[in-house]
Amino acid sequence: MRVNEVRTLVRQHHREQGGEMPLSRLRELRLTRGWSQQELAAEAHVSRRTIARLEGGVAARVSASVLIRVAAVFDEPLATLFPELGLPAPSARRKKVS
Repeated sequence: MRVNEVRTLVRQHHREQGGEMPLSRLRELRLTRGWSQQELAAEAHVSRRTIARLEGGVAARVSASVLIRVAAVFDEPLATLFPELGLPAPSARRKKVS
């Protein structure tokens, strides 16, 4: 999925949900790894406050790039890590036939 597609879906979700988006799966994965919010923030190159807002659902405008960076830290597809957004599930890559 391209960044522009994610950005469009994130904006649509914000309009529909009034900007509230508690990401409980994010907190769950963070705690499973034994990380503090500060440690996750450092891994994702965002502020601790951004992580706190994402987990608490008060991020009025979260950027697609932040979601992508956080998902990359956990090596999770965006659709799995952020089911609240209603992103399409990742499709299996097709093998090239020669």
